[in-house]
Order: sequence, then structure tokens, then C-alpha cells
Amino acid sequence: NGWVEDSGRPSFRTGFKVAVVGSGPAGLSAAWRLNCLGHTVTVYERSDRFGGLLMYGIPNMKLDKDIVQRRIDVMAKLGINFVANTEIGRDITAEELQTTYDRVILATGASVPRDLDVPGRHLAGVRFAVDFLTEITKNVLASPDKKLGRILEGKNVLVIGGGDTGNDCIGTAVRLGAASVKQLEITPKLPDDRLPTNPWPQYPMIDR
Repeated sequence: NGWVEDSGRPSFRTGFKVAVVGSGPAGLSAAWRLNCLGHTVTVYERSDRFGGLLMYGIPNMKLDKDIVQRRIDVMAKLGINFVANTEIGRDITAEELQTTYDRVILATGASVPRDLDVPGRHLAGVRFAVDFLTEITKNVLASPDKKLGRILEGKNVLVIGGGDTGNDCIGTAVRLGAASVKQLEITPKLPDDRLPTNPWPQYPMIDR
């Protein structure tokens, strides 16, 4: 209905120029608010698409990438400049940014994964979670029907880590046709019922 576009339209321009490095949730939020205030904003992204983890870290089954792109298109329509495939420090220096813009906001995210220094870590088939999810999402976006191929057909998959990203890997592996999926989590199993230290209205920390 155009409500989002109307809510983000600046009433005037300040002439103040701001660069935002990174187009994930933090970078997009900062760019949106700064543009609302009338500043001229340019968002730099080292990847080929904007959205950060919204685009490549969360599987399409949980967040359709058309929704992410729709918001970015609205932002561009409202005057925010988006520059892809550009890494600060390689394609543009920090000095160039500081010379060109009045302010620079760093919203680069936590893109460096935590590694495990264990025997066998560098064997074939051992992947970082976000690298795996990014590759699969790129394949989905490149396919004509936006569907996953069964590239893990007959494979046994082990996911190390029980957080949101680990669970995204489980759902993705199942959809890719894995013969089995097992997950390892370092923390103890949660209790079946609330403990006295976890009363209502706190979020119930129980096993599901």
C-alpha cells in the first residue's frame, strides 16, 4: 500500500553525506534512519547482494529473499545509494571514505566464524555453517524455480552447534535429501519443566 515508502520519505535534505559499510540488519537500519533525517546515504557491501545475513545467512525457507529485496528497492527509491561488490580497504580506502563523506558508520557484522582446532578439521566435506548456507542460497536464487536440488542425497550430515544457525543447517540438509542428520550441542540438556530459577513470565528454558 506504499505505507513503508511514505514513512521513510525525508521532508528535506541536510547536505550531510554518510557512508554505511555493510548492508546487514544494522547497516540497513542505520541507512533508513539517516535517510529519514534528510542525510544523503551510501551503503557499501562487499557481497554481490545486499542484506547481509538476511540475504545469505538465513535460508530462503525461513525468509524469502524477495521480501529482503523488496525493502532494499524501497530504500533505493527513497534516495539511498547502494554499492555492491565493494570491499573497504581493498576497492576503496578508509581515507577515501573519510574524504568523501562527513561521517562513516561501520556495520560489518560478525562475519568471521569460530573454528575448531581438532584433528580432521580440514578434511573434505567439513564446512563453516554460514559458508554452507550462503552457497545454498546462491544456488536457490540462481535456479529458475527457486528450489533446492537434492545434492546431499544419501549423505550423513553432522551439525556441530545447536543454535539458530545450526538449526538452519539441519533444515537445509533435510531439504537437500540427506540420509541422516545428527546435531551436537555443548551445553547440557534443558529440563523438561521450569526450574524455580526460571519462573513465569520469563521465557521457559525447557527442553522441546
